[in-house]
Amino acid sequence: MQLFVCLLAKIKLPTMPATTKFLSYKTMQRKKNTHAYVNAAIKIDLDASFNITAKPNLIFGGIAGDFVHATQTEALLNGKNLSQPQTLKDALNTLAQEVVPTPDPVLASPAYRKYLTQALFYRVNIIPGSRSTDI
Repeated sequence: MQLFVCLLAKIKLPTMPATTKFLSYKTMQRKKNTHAYVNAAIKIDLDASFNITAKPNLIFGGIAGDFVHATQTEALLNGKNLSQPQTLKDALNTLAQEVVPTPDPVLASPAYRKYLTQALFYRVNIIPGSRSTDI
């Protein structure tokens, strides 16, 4: 049996349109030598009026072994206007209901990790150009 050693020198990712918001986060106790409490990758396609034009991707890690996509929140947001405060309220409520972190002695408490998912989603709405912060 031969073993091959390969070095990955370059990864080329396609560029996203200017109408796509993509943010990723990793929350942890300190910068080095620690597990992430929660990590998130959020991609939302918007038009100029902040209407969501395609099903968004809300991906969270550190919640539970079988939880990756916040599918209920993704479905709720599809076709909505992200600049409307009610859209943000509904999304945060749905996210709170579907995120059920499992207890883990290495990670933060389930209640804190649930809060982090909402806080990370909220950050998408307060980046420059978005207006859904008036709750």
